[in-house]
Amino acid sequence: MVTFDYARTPAADWASAIKGFKNNNTQKVVLPIYWGDHETLQGVRDFHTKSRLKLEKVLSLAQTEGLPLEIRFCLSGQERSFPSWMKGITKRNRVQSFGPQFWFGPWEFCEVPELQSGMVQQAFLDFVDEALGILALYCDLQSVVTAIRFDLGVVSQQLSDPEGSKFQSHLETRYSTIQKLNQTFLTNFKDFSGATKPIGLKTLLNKRPWLLVWEYQTMKKQSVVAWNQQLQALLEKHQIQTSTENKHPEASQIVETVSVIDDTFLEVDTLSQCFGPQRISGELEPIVVAHFRQADVAFWKARAKNHRVEWLSQWRPSGSHQQVLFWTHQFFPRNSFNQMAQLVSEGGKVSFAGTVPKWDEDMEFLDWKNLL
Repeated sequence: MVTFDYARTPAADWASAIKGFKNNNTQKVVLPIYWGDHETLQGVRDFHTKSRLKLEKVLSLAQTEGLPLEIRFCLSGQERSFPSWMKGITKRNRVQSFGPQFWFGPWEFCEVPELQSGMVQQAFLDFVDEALGILALYCDLQSVVTAIRFDLGVVSQQLSDPEGSKFQSHLETRYSTIQKLNQTFLTNFKDFSGATKPIGLKTLLNKRPWLLVWEYQTMKKQSVVAWNQQLQALLEKHQIQTSTENKHPEASQIVETVSVIDDTFLEVDTLSQCFGPQRISGELEPIVVAHFRQADVAFWKARAKNHRVEWLSQWRPSGSHQQVLFWTHQFFPRNSFNQMAQLVSEGGKVSFAGTVPKWDEDMEFLDWKNLL
């Protein structure tokens, strides 16, 4: 796989670059599309006629050469992910940079426009809508566009203070009353506001670390789901049927071992398999680092044994001819437990590398009888 960053390549070189990919039998070329490259003035996008970055020209050249493209809309921490006119927006989100040096290099942060703002969301959706109108012309069965993906990294990596009120709302929805939250976490908060202040978060983390981080990640994933639903509606509007997400591999008749690692304490980039410790409102907690190190050991042990590695939050049984080894903590999501039970009922085998989890996210005991 190679990436063709056409916005950073002189237009006169596009044809030769695309021809070179084809001559080298490149199996997949990723074409990144950055919002900031195409929109300088609000609502004015340069996809067409006089544009230096004519998207139609790139697609036409690829179609002429028969070169398949994967389109990737990038909403990352890079400055070019957002139009320059958004620099005037005062309400900002702090996000962490995420790349190959995520853990081993220095921690880096940047600020982006407040992502839960209706104006920001709508402006991005308008941008995608216009781009999809062009891409739809190249998405039939003989098309050059084989997949359209959305990199919404900054949506799940927000670390700003405004997230505090959002997390408070999430806990209020989950637990209904502060008494139920206190019973679950063994705390004595007077209200949800106190539980989501910095000292409150540290208290929750000390009492039930897995559960607190799981709740925090769940809140973030809900934001991503909301964005994806709107993007999916745009794909349906333009009747685009190409693959838009990673598919799990089909099960084969060969028995394979899959190592499933609990990623509750991790911030994971699934495309590059790069991961680091999850930060709670931007803070790096010792207990999270400890669990990250355990996951790191599990990851490389699994690789050394030629196991396929999957993350618990994304794991789905892919067939009955599987042996699944879980690397987990004392807690285990109920949904994953139910899927495991289904796998065993179909002939799959499961085991744990260490402690067998005792509870789910509602502090209910897990009954492993007949499963292990």
